[in-house]
Amino acid sequence: MTSRERVWKVLNHEEPDRLPVDLGGNSSGMTDVAYSRLTEYLGIKDYTSTSTEWRTMAYYDERLLRFLDVDIWEIHLESPKGYKPQIRSDGTIENEWSMIRKNVGYYSEIVRSPLEGLTAKDLDNFSWPNPHDPGRVVGLQEKARKLSEETDFAIKLTDPMNLFNEMGCMLRGFEQFMVDLATNPQFVFALVEKELELLIGFYGSALDAVGKYIQIVETSDDYGTQSGPMISLSTYRKYFKKAHRKLNEFIKRKTKAKIFLHSCGSVREFIKDFIEVGVEVLNPIQPGAKNMAPEELKKEFGQDICFHGGIDIQQVLPLGTSSDVEREVKTKIKALATGGGYILAPAHNIQPDTPPENVVHLYKFAHQYGKYPINLNHV
Repeated sequence: MTSRERVWKVLNHEEPDRLPVDLGGNSSGMTDVAYSRLTEYLGIKDYTSTSTEWRTMAYYDERLLRFLDVDIWEIHLESPKGYKPQIRSDGTIENEWSMIRKNVGYYSEIVRSPLEGLTAKDLDNFSWPNPHDPGRVVGLQEKARKLSEETDFAIKLTDPMNLFNEMGCMLRGFEQFMVDLATNPQFVFALVEKELELLIGFYGSALDAVGKYIQIVETSDDYGTQSGPMISLSTYRKYFKKAHRKLNEFIKRKTKAKIFLHSCGSVREFIKDFIEVGVEVLNPIQPGAKNMAPEELKKEFGQDICFHGGIDIQQVLPLGTSSDVEREVKTKIKALATGGGYILAPAHNIQPDTPPENVVHLYKFAHQYGKYPINLNHV
């Protein structure tokens, strides 16, 4: 069975020959430092992979994906023609959204949000990125066609932005946007309307090029923290649910691919609503987050939604032994894999403090114990 066939069966809640695995995208990939250490550990030299401005990997060397026997290859929109982040005199970096970032240790953090202090009326005059810039899709269709015709990978289109966390909180400033949700509905509705317009533009540009070649469309929006939801379900329904549904309906008009949503943290109470608006795959099933026990999620929602991720990047991968990684893999397979509907992957980006051998162990054990039919007595 090919990787593409394997992934598609699982996404349709069927059992293939083995459990598919993933590494990549904006949800279950690697930081640039972790990637560098892994390629060095494996003796992969002169790789052509690139990282994003957020210091996570944009593309992965094919030798690495084949060594780990990963089933999914990611593609994504590129930057506008001629675009380069602006390096300012103080060392900070301004991107095309006018966000000001600063590299701090292993990470890139936002130090100024461009919509601070603006009103709803000001949004019309803000310099928004052009989602239809032709540079965004240069070579994208050719890349997707080549992957489709010359490899057996399943293909995932990664997400360009989102509604609440990334574009709302990052553009406005986290504290201010949370205050807006409670006190400034006019601004929030105006911003969400603009974000939806941009998202439809980004996904429209991408899907016109690659919609017929892909199996997964990645979307994202973090609604949870480790200890509970970041906002209330009623707030999600008031501001974001309608736009979320419209976006997913638009995507479905462009492709047969399954809609994937990355939403960190404790989001159990949102899952029914996610299903209602058209989400078909939920990531990351964050280990340790409140009310996110995978066996309970599988029992309650497994008939209606697939799961992706699940492998602990906070404790097990960075701090665990080989036996700990083995136990983690077996636990997630036992909880989520029966009957299909699960793609095993890291529960977000693998961090710089993760030993490369633990990454190798993760995929080795996934292939060892993920053969269908799953023998629950052996996992």
